Amino acid sequence: MDALLRSHYQATTGRCRRYEVVLAVQDTTSLSYSARVAIAGLGPIGTRRDGAQGLIVHDTMAFTPASTRLGLIDVQAWPRDRDDHGLRRLTSVPSS
Repeated sequence: MDALLRSHYQATTGRCRRYEVVLAVQDTTSLSYSARVAIAGLGPIGTRRDGAQGLIVHDTMAFTPASTRLGLIDVQAWPRDRDDHGLRRLTSVPSS
């Protein structure tokens, strides 16, 4: 994906340089692919019961404060690990 988006990232960087302030807005979503069997490269999304599979996508888009879209800064996509699906991760806060 990085190779595909490299020229877009470079163009976005050029547009960002024209502005004193640029906002980097992030979003996470999932891409769902309907299939009755497991497909290599995809992982579970949604609930275990619905059996949906796809990719998790996290993107960062550059905007001006006036909401002008400047382009993508970064896109990451990955399949969720089937063994971790449905588990909640608890993080502990170190005591001082």
